[in-house]
Amino acid sequence: MYLFIMLYAGEYLGLTGARLDGAEMLACSLATHFVPSAKLPLLEEELRKTAPTDPVNISKIIYKYEEQPALKENSAYVQLRRIDKFDKADFKRSINALLGCRATFIDKDRNPKWEPCRLELVSDSMVDHCFSRVDDREWQDLKFPVRSKLPISRL
Repeated sequence: MYLFIMLYAGEYLGLTGARLDGAEMLACSLATHFVPSAKLPLLEEELRKTAPTDPVNISKIIYKYEEQPALKENSAYVQLRRIDKFDKADFKRSINALLGCRATFIDKDRNPKWEPCRLELVSDSMVDHCFSRVDDREWQDLKFPVRSKLPISRL
């Protein structure tokens, strides 16, 4: 489990409106088992016949019906992993893609003006500059409230 995903999955889901399916719930450790819908009646029937105080037998029954579903290529979990792995090279490609979009949709000349003119000329210091603090006395960093102090109505 990736720390980034554990910390930011809720925010990502809330901001994007993405939903998790069973495979994603397992991958994010929000579920411990996955039983396909078609097998749920059989699972329920067997569980009803078992003493609720027998955890070993209950576990055996669940394991009998559980499956390991595959993650979809465009799942929210996969998107979160991509964000977690986002590096400087990805950032460089993203900036170049944005410049191409600008040339198409804003300038409408389909002639992007790359600066620098080739991707390999984008230095790490250029990328670092995009993530550096603003060097201006008038500038104030954005301050987020501590979540635990927010009233329930604002969460």
